[in-house]
Amino acid sequence: MIKTVIVEDDPNDVKALEESLSRYQQVEIVCTCNSGEKGLAAITKYSPDLLFLDIEIPGMTGLEFLDNLGAEILQKCRVVIYTAYSHYAVDTFRKKAFDFLIKPINAEDLDGIIQRVENSWDVSVSNEDGNVVRAEKELMVLLDGNGMTVVRLRDIAFFQYDSNEKVWYVVYANQNETKSVESRSLKHHIQASDIIHLSDSFVQVHRKYIVNIYYIQTVRKDGVCVLYPPFESMDEITVTYKYRKRLLDKFLNL
Repeated sequence: MIKTVIVEDDPNDVKALEESLSRYQQVEIVCTCNSGEKGLAAITKYSPDLLFLDIEIPGMTGLEFLDNLGAEILQKCRVVIYTAYSHYAVDTFRKKAFDFLIKPINAEDLDGIIQRVENSWDVSVSNEDGNVVRAEKELMVLLDGNGMTVVRLRDIAFFQYDSNEKVWYVVYANQNETKSVESRSLKHHIQASDIIHLSDSFVQVHRKYIVNIYYIQTVRKDGVCVLYPPFESMDEITVTYKYRKRLLDKFLNL
């Protein structure tokens, strides 16, 4: 069972979350708390596996609450920020929160979180650095002047290096009705090694390309990678001789 604590002061939001979590037989709600002080006491008492934490709670903010959780607790307890305010996402990721759930609850989002929680204890934790978020969350946060975009690692097809701008671009499938292909730049300090360490599915096949192996349909004799939809029209990714063995080893180790 996944022992779960809810720290939320709004009774209606507590009820909505309890009802949504009741669909999961593996989730056991052991305590609900309406203040930060009671929440910290519950963490000590129950040692939960999962915590749903509101940002705006009496006594302290959710970010202050996270500051009071030691590294040992964060290794075991998966903290999901439960809030109506999406602009808190970047700060909570920096505070080592596991994931982010927006009110009102989207059932598909909650399904994904519970699945990631169940899978996460077998995944090692790596440090955040700029755009690069812990791979165990399977998320990447992209920041620019227009705001923030959260991309799931499994939606990323490849990364492309622009030698003129000296920056890596991420190419991914936007989760809208049309599944459109989007491209966004990463921060200049992000290197190929940072990207590869995000996920075991990422492998460098060219000095300018890092590809998600799960999107590779075939590799032609000339080295060109044919990708699965919606990236089937992109034929610029080539596996060079220098990186061919890395790609083969990656497939062999699946």
